[in-house]
Amino acid sequence: MINLLNQLAEFLQMTTPEAQGIQAAIIIGAAVLGLVYCFFGYKSIRLITAIVGFLIGLVAGIIVAVNLELTSPLDIVVPLAIGVVLALLNFFLYKLGIFVAVFFVTMSVTTSLLLAYVNLEENVSLIIGLAAGLVFAILAVIFVKPVVIIMTALMGGLLFADQIFEYLVQVRWDPQLETLIRLGTGAGLGLIGMIFQFVTTRGKE
Repeated sequence: MINLLNQLAEFLQMTTPEAQGIQAAIIIGAAVLGLVYCFFGYKSIRLITAIVGFLIGLVAGIIVAVNLELTSPLDIVVPLAIGVVLALLNFFLYKLGIFVAVFFVTMSVTTSLLLAYVNLEENVSLIIGLAAGLVFAILAVIFVKPVVIIMTALMGGLLFADQIFEYLVQVRWDPQLETLIRLGTGAGLGLIGMIFQFVTTRGKE
């Protein structure tokens, strides 16, 4: 998810300089979305799966439009249409939506963290990310509530911290110290989110 949002923002900046306002909106929206994931992930799981489906479809549609060199208005309609279709599929097919959302989010976050903070090759990081995504996606389908709460809280905390420190915090410390602060902030917020979600959803399935 982190990579997906960052790539979408970078794509908008490269293709349309006038879209800097949209890029800023995506960054702020990603930070807000991170807080929603962190504290209300289980309660809003259908919305989350729909959003993940839409983002996947949107990026896939942009890639298709660029490769096929589609012109206006198809270069906008095609990505939006693919995004809407995947969002609806994820929303109404509950178990499928959970599998796709947890797989993609886990894969994206794991790969992003390995690339950013561990000296591993890109292919190795991607393979580890795919494996982690598959494991947690299967567990999420079997043990929906605990896995969804843990994954949404942790991912939400990391997503919020990533957006804040990458785009909004202008002060730059020693790289190692900044890494520890960024990961610590995300993990700490994720832990608070887990406790909050377990307490507020007690007895609900």
